[in-house]
Amino acid sequence: MKKIIFIALLIIGCAPTTPEVLQPDNNPISTKLKSLNIGIEGSDVMRYSTNITDYQTPFNTIFRRTIKQNICQQSIDKWGYMDFNITFNKSRPYAGIITALSLLPTPIAIISYPLILLGIDNFFFVHFFEADIGIYNSNKMLIKEYTIKDEILTTSGMVNWKRNNSNIFFSAKYLSDIKVMNSIMNKLSSEISKDVQYINSELEKVGKIN
Repeated sequence: MKKIIFIALLIIGCAPTTPEVLQPDNNPISTKLKSLNIGIEGSDVMRYSTNITDYQTPFNTIFRRTIKQNICQQSIDKWGYMDFNITFNKSRPYAGIITALSLLPTPIAIISYPLILLGIDNFFFVHFFEADIGIYNSNKMLIKEYTIKDEILTTSGMVNWKRNNSNIFFSAKYLSDIKVMNSIMNKLSSEISKDVQYINSELEKVGKIN
């Protein structure tokens, strides 16, 4: 009986995560940066960690889309580069008391099943993230660098009744990555909005990428 209930919970918890979770909010900064290339091709700039733009990840997708939609002007003319490196990315999962009860012998376990079926949040992910973002002119000289860090708590249940809500079996860690990356990009937007006039003037001094 216990095994049947567990399998039923697993099936109920399989609501899909859809691509919309990777779409950033439409929240442009008041004055945008001049159009920049993402990453530095053929770069002689020293990197101390893997360049996130070298491979496809949710971090890469959110970074590119947020820069394009909310931070940079859109133009075929490029004035420089923006480079993004993840320097720290760790999450720690924790299980709550309801899950612990469900593993105990019947009848104690049965007490926890109605709560699980209701989708009670009972798993927790503490996510620590840090990234370095550099803005370079067309000669690949650094103009401004930001180190953005954040710590977030993501909760999930064993059952997922709504699409794009986390469930422990398939999407909780993935959606935790997305949540922390969106938070990082919001912080980056705020920092860049304070420096946009200076950065644009430095880009103009050197000119466009030939």
